[in-house]
Amino acid sequence: MIDYCWPSWCLDVRDLDRSAAFYEACGFERVPGESAPGIRIVMRSGGMRLGLFSGITTQSLNFRGGDIEATRNALLADFPEMPGELHAYLPDDTNRADAGGVSWWTEDPDGHPVFFDTNAQERGPAFVANRIATVLLDAARELERVGASAECLEALQKAVIEPFVSGRAAGRAHDGAPN
Repeated sequence: MIDYCWPSWCLDVRDLDRSAAFYEACGFERVPGESAPGIRIVMRSGGMRLGLFSGITTQSLNFRGGDIEATRNALLADFPEMPGELHAYLPDDTNRADAGGVSWWTEDPDGHPVFFDTNAQERGPAFVANRIATVLLDAARELERVGASAECLEALQKAVIEPFVSGRAAGRAHDGAPN
């Protein structure tokens, strides 16, 4: 089983801003804090993520976050022919946003490129709690986008999102973890 990764499509584009405008017209929105000027724009529509990149050589499905080593081991147990080795990003590798992380390029059974990558901040219980919160908020945005009633959105907010967020905040206050 893949360990709490989130999938996204990574596309090479000629003009980041023009491509982002196109996908915004298709209903995507930019993900705050995840873009790098001239390099990438990360977008989302509900739970789907799309990475627009300038200059990548391989367009792929990317599984981001989690325990890449465990994910690789689990997949190799079922698909031993999968190519590729783990690559550790060095802590002093200043050209990588993921310094200190791990990645693995491989292919699905039909030869499509698949990329798994993570960094130290994308592992462990705090990361899982943040991913759950993101999934809940993405679900609320998607429900609103498809026309869910105000009552539905309010019920989701009060019954699920607020208790989860409140519980996370209380847990962090108790264990000293940052918000």
